[in-house]
Formats: sequence, C-alpha cells, structure tokens
Amino acid sequence: AQLAISSRTELQGARLAGPRGWLRTGAIQATGAELVPHIPSLAYRFGLVAAGRVDAAFASPNAHDWDLAATDLLVHEAGGRLIGLDGTVPCYNQDIPRHGVLASANDRLLPSLLSAVRDAAGEIQHGR
Repeated sequence: AQLAISSRTELQGARLAGPRGWLRTGAIQATGAELVPHIPSLAYRFGLVAAGRVDAAFASPNAHDWDLAATDLLVHEAGGRLIGLDGTVPCYNQDIPRHGVLASANDRLLPSLLSAVRDAAGEIQHGR
C-alpha cells in the first residue's frame, strides 16, 4: 500500500494524536479535533500521519533521533512534514540527539496545528 497523508485543511474534526497531558489542555480541546487515544510510540504516532490514518500529530520535547528519523522520512515521502514549533525541520546526528516539540501534518493543516500546540505548550509551561 502506498503512503498518502491526509488532505484535511482544518483542525475542527481532524483526527489528532499527541501526548496525553497535552491533549487535555484548553488549547487543544478548543480546536474541535477528534482526539485519538494516546499512542506512546512516537514512530507509530507519526507513522499514522504518513499512512493518512490520523490527520495530524505532535510530540512533547526530548524525543530522540532514533525515535524520529525513519518516521520523518515516511511522513515526507507521504507528502507531509515533521517540523518544530519554529517551523524548522529536525536536524539529526548532532551532539545532543534530542528535539523540542514537533508537529506533523500536511502543509495546509500545519499552521493551525502549530498555533494550537504553541498555545498548549504555554499552558503546560505555566501549569494551567
């Protein structure tokens, strides 16, 4: 089967996977997305984006290269992107093999996903 990322353009009604605590934030709840039950494996979570089985996914900070590199390629080949909150792609094989918050979706859905995840990060950081 060929991989193909979802073509959804709005978070409202989108199938969204992410870290359990982050999915409970007001920012994520307010999106109106269909929250997918927690998927602990980052590779599998982002792999579901590549397969089009979820529309978008994100990960909390400190994911390691070995959790991401292969699934990043799958998402890219399926027509999506895996990027940080600042919009940059992960840089692998660095002295510190950990990454910040990452998000994955198609290019049209990413801006609203990034906005919601940034707001959720603020809630997490400020203990709301």
